Amino acid sequence: MFGLLREFEGWRCLWRLPIAALVYAIVPLTFLGATVLAAYVAGDDFDLQRAILSAIVVVGATAFLAPRLARRELHRKIITRRLWTFRKPNPATEVHVLLRSPDAETARTALRRAKFNPYVDLSLDTPPDDARDLDLKIAVHEPEAWPQSASDDDRTRRIVATLERAGIKARVGGVDAFPAGDGRRTTDA
Repeated sequence: MFGLLREFEGWRCLWRLPIAALVYAIVPLTFLGATVLAAYVAGDDFDLQRAILSAIVVVGATAFLAPRLARRELHRKIITRRLWTFRKPNPATEVHVLLRSPDAETARTALRRAKFNPYVDLSLDTPPDDARDLDLKIAVHEPEAWPQSASDDDRTRRIVATLERAGIKARVGGVDAFPAGDGRRTTDA
């Protein structure tokens, strides 16, 4: 999950990791704090009222507070909420990309670094006649929270440029992307 967020944001998201770890530590620290507080309340001499009060503190922290904090998984939300801003589907910006299956992981990583969301993969049984090696179709979305393209054509050009820089042969919305960056032609996709 953190690795995926790092592909979108780079190392700028690194601060989220120690914060998530601290929030994750809250649950065990709740148990420890309840035990210390109960021992403090109980004191040195035995008093029934203090013993009952310390038991209430321990039961309250361990039976109610800690499980509720654990169920909410606050440590995961620190990363997942940010990741969702990139991964949330945005069908209005969808662009279809045809590429070779071996290039899929490299293409996904390059697209994420360019702030695109490679949303869904579809293996093609019958690739286009003029590009038999392009056997995988990826639906690529531009995140609604991070728009960078002025138009659909601009979005297509940005995706083509991203894949060319990554050295991936592809067809993006009918425009061929070549690793060398030359020889671009428009076809039906």
